[in-house]
Amino acid sequence: MSDDDSITTSERIPRLVADHRITVLVSATVVIALIFTCVGLWLYNTSGTAQIDLSRPDLVGVSEDIDQDKETLKEYPANGPINKATLDEFSALYEQQIESIDSLDAFGGDPLAPSALNINE
Repeated sequence: MSDDDSITTSERIPRLVADHRITVLVSATVVIALIFTCVGLWLYNTSGTAQIDLSRPDLVGVSEDIDQDKETLKEYPANGPINKATLDEFSALYEQQIESIDSLDAFGGDPLAPSALNINE
């Protein structure tokens, strides 16, 4: 009688897992990654994020409009003097953006409508 004949089923599974530890760990990792990917895609589609994702091919026109609007935005250089004039200019532009954000009613209507997001159609 060999050793395999005297092992019961309840002892065989743990021994099989122990003998093939790396294979079991890699397989479990792949299964967990697939589960998390499926849950993530499900949440992406059901939460409405897919509708506002501008990287989608059917929203290329909207994305191009946004890129054109970026040309009118004021960007500050990464280096340069910091003085009262630059701080005042930044504060004025910052307040202008805050006013446009505060003017939106986040709890009424459609806060993600193109007009609310300043997206020209």
